[in-house]
Amino acid sequence: MLPPTIDWEVLTRYLAGETSEEENRDVELWEASSAANRRQLAQLRQIWSVAGSPAEAPETDEAAAWEKINRKISVQPETTTITPEPQAKDYSWVWKVAAGLVLILGTALVLFRNKTNMLSPGLAYIKYETPAGKRSKISLPDGSTVWLNGNSSLRYPKQFAANSREVELEGEAFFEVAKDASKPFRISAGETVTEVKGTSFNVDATAGEEIIVSVVTGKVELREEDKPENRVLLTPNQTGRFNAAAHKVTAEATADLNFMAWQTGVLRFQDAELSTVAHDLERFYGKKVVFRNEQLKNCHLTSTFDHQDLEEVLEVLRLTLGLTFSVEKDTVYVDGTGC
Repeated sequence: MLPPTIDWEVLTRYLAGETSEEENRDVELWEASSAANRRQLAQLRQIWSVAGSPAEAPETDEAAAWEKINRKISVQPETTTITPEPQAKDYSWVWKVAAGLVLILGTALVLFRNKTNMLSPGLAYIKYETPAGKRSKISLPDGSTVWLNGNSSLRYPKQFAANSREVELEGEAFFEVAKDASKPFRISAGETVTEVKGTSFNVDATAGEEIIVSVVTGKVELREEDKPENRVLLTPNQTGRFNAAAHKVTAEATADLNFMAWQTGVLRFQDAELSTVAHDLERFYGKKVVFRNEQLKNCHLTSTFDHQDLEEVLEVLRLTLGLTFSVEKDTVYVDGTGC
């Protein structure tokens, strides 16, 4: 379930006692959703009480004050936080109070920022997190769809900017990007940027020092964030890899039949060594596979598993290859005399 979010304007009116009952419930739900949110609201209440009412707020240079806020912002990555959003109603006094707080207390409000530590003015952000063993489907504001793998997170604005669509990924996700030639779609993952205008592809940033992008349809550019000249253009059935240690971007034919298995639920093996099968089972089921007989890694398997649980898969391997299995907590032990 998407974690609750709250608009900056609603939160400031809540502190001023000007929200409706429904808005009060929204704030209370947001506050209860995490310890970090509770700490934020407690800090803001303290700041608000010291700052006084809107009438008592000092006149100040709002632009300069917001610059100070930007310089002092701290990130709370585990929660969805708040950024100011332009509203039709006149709440200019709210911004004067917030700017005045910086001058009065020298304290910065806790907001989201991007990797360059700069806010995107007027945008409110959502951070969607998927726990281990779960998968989520997310609809973005432009009509794009993202399938988010377990132990992964996606950060995106509630509304994209006028000339670009930018998101941040930690972990693994499959993207179906709505076509819009005037608004490139950019994914920041690790030290890379993946840019498209309308296509479908998988981004795997789970390996730490290696980012893997596999293309299904359309064209995708994979580049190093700090060295944009270090790039490759990928087409369908191609995979791009970025090695952070070597600062190297490469392209190759997609050899991994199961890069989309976590999203489709289908595992396919074509004369695959059992070491490869074990790697894909680890990725798919989230369990470690340990061979008690190392020679078994050289056995070969041709089979397809369609939305089958791990016990069913192990039974097929037992009957096909004469293997034995024991499962202890999060580890599967493989044994046998050979193939």
